Amino acid sequence: METKNIIITNAEKLILEKLQSLERKLDSIIEEKAYQSIEEISLHRAERLLRMGRAKIIREVEKGNLVAIPFKDKNHKKRYRFRIQDIIEFQNKRSTKRNYEVEPAENICKRIFGIE
Repeated sequence: METKNIIITNAEKLILEKLQSLERKLDSIIEEKAYQSIEEISLHRAERLLRMGRAKIIREVEKGNLVAIPFKDKNHKKRYRFRIQDIIEFQNKRSTKRNYEVEPAENICKRIFGIE
């Protein structure tokens, strides 16, 4: 992708800096709340959050890559519960293994505001 020099006004620069600051604060608040959470979710909800199938999630639990709380229901069938914190840690481990190209916030703002 070709990089172009874009001229932005001081007001636009201040808006961009404020957006970036708010984005960092929001990320830290979300991360802090998630790590403090003791909420547990079902296997079905973990499937939706992780966008993975039931068998894949169970394999990750058995490999020790994903922490789960096993229990037996009233019919003595094995079930799993997952803490939100453990789901987030698993996602972070997975995302660091992949090389995603993330568009900088400055480029997003330029695209949204139509600055050329």
